Amino acid sequence: MKTLVVYFSRKGYVARFAREKAEEMKADLLGIKTTERTKGFLGFWWCGRFGMHRWGMPLDTIEKDAADYDRVIICTPVWVFTVSAPIKSYLEAVSGRVKSAEYLFVHFSFPMRYDSAAEKMDKILNTRADAYTSVCCMWGKRIAKKEYKR
Repeated sequence: MKTLVVYFSRKGYVARFAREKAEEMKADLLGIKTTERTKGFLGFWWCGRFGMHRWGMPLDTIEKDAADYDRVIICTPVWVFTVSAPIKSYLEAVSGRVKSAEYLFVHFSFPMRYDSAAEKMDKILNTRADAYTSVCCMWGKRIAKKEYKR
């Protein structure tokens, strides 16, 4: 099964978990980049603004076509209890072209369940993911991990 792992990572934490997933699945890896400021202290506040308003974020060129893959695993940080703005924009760009999906949420808080974020991603993507993984981490160290089948 040809698999693509897609991620957005502001500080590198999500990138690390996405790389682990790609190695485990022997999948291709695609890091999403945005044209907005996301790095540093000001980037944190700028991203928070996008998260609070539930806006998408303009993306750089997407280098791989999701339609070429049997399965797409989408890894996102959780911003204000939902999907990050760059991943939201990616979902909108590939809506209706993903055959099978799985999500990986990286966050700093409990509870572990992010059903509402998964449902929002399903709605935008126009498909229902088979499963999602919730990873709680602090400063890049995994504290807890839980997988949910749907």
